[in-house]
Amino acid sequence: GGAGGGWDSIYENDQSDKVLNKETAADLWKFSSLVTGAEWPAANQPKSPCPTLKVVGAVAKAMNAQEEARRKAAGHAGSMPGQGLAGMAEADETVGGGTAGAA
Repeated sequence: GGAGGGWDSIYENDQSDKVLNKETAADLWKFSSLVTGAEWPAANQPKSPCPTLKVVGAVAKAMNAQEEARRKAAGHAGSMPGQGLAGMAEADETVGGGTAGAA
């Protein structure tokens, strides 16, 4: 509350450029930790313990693998490395029934 500019403040205050400067903020963190003797645990990237997300991810991975296998079996362009534009020309001939611009 009060005039600090927080979410519950009636006054809107812009933060100082000194506060917004990432290098200054990092230096402040480092030196204040040295002065106070603070020790911090190593950064940790949490992993989702949610079983539903794990199941959804596994199903999506399996579906993507099936779709890729279908593409490779059908011989579509782009499914095999190195096939490039050569496969696209064959697809155009098949779909268009001939050369481009033919009546």
